[in-house]
Amino acid sequence: MARLRMCKHCGVPLGFSRENSWGSDGSITQTSNPDHRVIFYEAEGMNRLLDNIAGLLGVPIDHIVIEGKRKSTYNYLQGMFSGIKLAVVKAFLRRRVYETISARGGLLGYGHYELVDFKPGRYIEVKGSNVYSLTLFSADMAAVFNLVEGLPAQITWEDRGENELLIRVVPGQEADAEMAARLARVVLPRKPGNITFERCPSCGIPIDFKGFTWEPDRGTITDNATGRRMAILGAEGVEAVFRELESELGEELSRTIVEAQRRYVVDTLQMAEVRRDPSYLTHQLALRGMGNVVRFELSRDRLEAVVENAIPPLLVAGMMQGIFELLTGKGSSCSYERDGAGSLRLTVESA
Repeated sequence: MARLRMCKHCGVPLGFSRENSWGSDGSITQTSNPDHRVIFYEAEGMNRLLDNIAGLLGVPIDHIVIEGKRKSTYNYLQGMFSGIKLAVVKAFLRRRVYETISARGGLLGYGHYELVDFKPGRYIEVKGSNVYSLTLFSADMAAVFNLVEGLPAQITWEDRGENELLIRVVPGQEADAEMAARLARVVLPRKPGNITFERCPSCGIPIDFKGFTWEPDRGTITDNATGRRMAILGAEGVEAVFRELESELGEELSRTIVEAQRRYVVDTLQMAEVRRDPSYLTHQLALRGMGNVVRFELSRDRLEAVVENAIPPLLVAGMMQGIFELLTGKGSSCSYERDGAGSLRLTVESA
């Protein structure tokens, strides 16, 4: 694997700071595709959320998660390889594009990957270690195969032991047309904001990222303050998965997602990570790319908040509820509403 070039001032890989843009509206977007939003989120937190949903339902949801994440990753890759550039790499540089994407996984916190073998139109094999999520990475591999080979994908994997997997992708069947239509990309308009970051004078990324460590040989990003592993995730893919689950299982599932996020926040966050200061919360949510807190009113028994450009809104609602409980030490109930412009209004009250 090629050595990552790091910013000499803040220690962040230059590829990471070039590819992702932090906006004043509480969003993180792909620099080459400004409509494609991503979030900076705990890898374990997303895995635990998906496991909790599947456990509550008593049925596997991997096929829905994979299809939603596959589409999001495909959109991300199109920002890297499109038009004549894609035609050239498909004709002459397949190996290079596979190796580039494998290396990109480590940059985003997905783990360490190496191309083992490939035959055009037939298969690709990748060795992975420290894989951030087998389900989500299966979707990533499917998207790579879709883009480069122009074919639907089927994923199999073999556990090699010592935290190593061999992932193989071969031509598969098209996704269920009805589900694929429901998982279609939805780009919400964003309201402008006035969030500012102190930025690295060299690479321009928010200086907060000086507090994270990239380990290229492991493909991990670690928050030095908490020890938690982080990753860049396609926000649209997560939101598409939630929409699909809601369409199949109804409004009650939305509350399940909020509750799962509340539990994660209460169980995982440390008191030092939450403060009553609205500006601190606004900054932290924007750093994750999850929206712009324009109202935050907290009393002993009640929290009222408005988050513009909230994504995924159900995770934001659960996060706010969990923060209320951490700050007050009380159980709570949460009500919320979303509008078509991406604003989330919520009220949390002590139980």
